[in-house]
Amino acid sequence: MLSRLRNPLTCGLDIDSIESITAFFKTISGNPILQAIYERRYRQFLPAVEATRALGLPYVEIGAGPSQLEKWIPGIVKTDVVAHPNVHQVVDAEQLPFAEGALAGLFLTNVLHHLPHPAKFLAEADRVLAPGGRLLMIEPSSSWWQRLATNMGSPYEYNDENITEWKNEVTGRLTHANNSLPKVIFIRDRARFEKEFPRLKIERVTPDTVLDFYLSGGFNYRPFIPRFFFPLVPWLEWAATPLRRWMGVEITIEIRKA
Repeated sequence: MLSRLRNPLTCGLDIDSIESITAFFKTISGNPILQAIYERRYRQFLPAVEATRALGLPYVEIGAGPSQLEKWIPGIVKTDVVAHPNVHQVVDAEQLPFAEGALAGLFLTNVLHHLPHPAKFLAEADRVLAPGGRLLMIEPSSSWWQRLATNMGSPYEYNDENITEWKNEVTGRLTHANNSLPKVIFIRDRARFEKEFPRLKIERVTPDTVLDFYLSGGFNYRPFIPRFFFPLVPWLEWAATPLRRWMGVEITIEIRKA
């Protein structure tokens, strides 16, 4: 049954390849549910942009991949670890090529849990953000619902909340990513984070997304519901809002540079 629902654009694709970025871009563009999900994600970034606009400094997206964030934040510098047509600059997130205090905002969508050494990126974010700047990240939640879905449908990611070090034994650009890293760093080890990065103030860690990403089929499958049900998906997700605390599959982390 699931094999018949596989997304033909990504079936058999090496997700570490540059071709996967184009495939993911086409998947989002052709899936109205995924488009709505990404629009909701991007809207979450806009209050941070308004709060930092007076700084008059650039905004940068890390690990842009198939992102279309420039439609929401005009002029944003889109970066990735590999060169492809959807980015402006090739950047190593753990060695950012920006001057101290040069940026008003850094934006990441499902990137931190792929980094080999997330603490190195956080140190770089601390360095390049101006006082009052914002770091916004949307990451896996490591809720029981998210862990279940990962175990069932994502052979290149895993969840391990028992780690003692903030690091990934990555084997590729996207493969072997620990989805539990954001929860470990910003919830379980929050006191450690605050001690190591005293200038980075956690403003919020907000759970999001219960149903719509999985109904959409994500990147591996076609939508699991008939097209005529698509308009109902936002309402279903809204109705599931009270469940986000326990079943949200994503968290939005907002950090302010003091």
